[in-house]
Amino acid sequence: MRAVQAIRRAVREYSQFLVLVAGVGYVMVTGWAMATLSYDIWGAAIVAPIMVMVSVPMLRRTFRGEFSHLANLAVVGLILKLAGTLLRYYVVFGAYGGAADAENYHSTGRMLAGGVHDGTLSIIDVIPVQQGTEFIRTLTGLLYTFVGSSKMAGFLWFGLMGFWGVVFYIKAACLAVPGLAQRRYALLCFLAPSLIFWPSSLGKEAWMCLCLGLMSYGAAQLWGGRWHTRSLVPLIGGTVGAGLVRPHFAFIWLGALVAAMAVGVVVGRAGRAGAGRLLQLVLTLVAVVGLVFVAQVTVSYLSPSSTAEQGSTTSAIDVISKETSRRSTGGGSSFDPMTVSSPADYPVAAFRTLTRPLLFEATGITSLIPAVETTAILFIALIGWRRLFSIPRAMRRVPYVTFCVLASLMCGLALSRFGNLGILVRQRSLAWPPLLVLLCLPEWRPRSRTLALAATASRPQPLSRSRG
Repeated sequence: MRAVQAIRRAVREYSQFLVLVAGVGYVMVTGWAMATLSYDIWGAAIVAPIMVMVSVPMLRRTFRGEFSHLANLAVVGLILKLAGTLLRYYVVFGAYGGAADAENYHSTGRMLAGGVHDGTLSIIDVIPVQQGTEFIRTLTGLLYTFVGSSKMAGFLWFGLMGFWGVVFYIKAACLAVPGLAQRRYALLCFLAPSLIFWPSSLGKEAWMCLCLGLMSYGAAQLWGGRWHTRSLVPLIGGTVGAGLVRPHFAFIWLGALVAAMAVGVVVGRAGRAGAGRLLQLVLTLVAVVGLVFVAQVTVSYLSPSSTAEQGSTTSAIDVISKETSRRSTGGGSSFDPMTVSSPADYPVAAFRTLTRPLLFEATGITSLIPAVETTAILFIALIGWRRLFSIPRAMRRVPYVTFCVLASLMCGLALSRFGNLGILVRQRSLAWPPLLVLLCLPEWRPRSRTLALAATASRPQPLSRSRG
């Protein structure tokens, strides 16, 4: 303890000197990188300090007041995210030699940004309005137009998107779930390897993490009684952004939100008293209309043209499922996915999708890391079984918990046909934030013990007598 205090005093006394040394070292390293390395690499040395200087005050503003105890954790999470982004860059362009979608996004984005700079394209041409892969390509071009086309810096910008998506998830859960173990949840989200590594590259995962986090944050504000435009903007913006890239994920999240909202209306506990159940009912109906629209976009986006022409939604969904299984099976990390033949198979299929692989299923270093992660999450769930037992009661009282349960199960079921472990783990990382909420709920206690504790707390305590 004394050693720690001595270190703190030394840091305070020599803080200006340390800042000066760090600044000189940064200038020297950056100058060396500019002279010896390509802009794809040294551009990140310019971007990273700017990200930290801008993000740290924003994080402290986000987690202020009653959430101020999470601000330092968020800063640590930001540092870990930047490190994970650099690791992701090394894996893509070092281990895999650039054989990934990120290389295509970077090349197209640099070409579009160059077109804007030389006058052959206008700024309107790089505003992303397409769907799927084209959206990310154009978004990369828009980003490069303003911040430059450094490849590693592009990874850092997209990694920052994924990080803020996790921040929105944490703030949403803190607002919407009474009694949540907030520090525990923030630690799980900021330290989860899947959330540090996968939504950290130039690609769809980072953008989807941001959009789904915005959807969750907007819904949490509505359920917390904050009925104003600032609640609807993140909800609608996140839905549109996610629907343009992966409409099936937008469908899952919006479907879970609509179901949770409906439960809140029926139970009569969603929203503040002044909001009125009529307003909640109208909002639920609007959300249902949006859900139907997103479902139609999903089917038309994922189904082959021949199926779309037939006009059968059931047949289209069946073809989508088979095509997904075919495309996601193969490669060095392939496995045989579960066969889902009836609704009775849904719970087991969702559970195995969310917990694959376990330690005994790991076959190499690439599968060992996710195996350790999923096994650790199961271990945390087992030792915190009282929190899992509180899920049914929390679903009746807190719509956000209902949303987290449904989003996790629907995502697990949607990915159950994936037969490639790499693709499964990468896309499953988007379901981690709502799933981890369930491990941080207030501990369940028998009703008799709860009443006894309440009676003890309300009983007047005798005054203590001073000795002597």
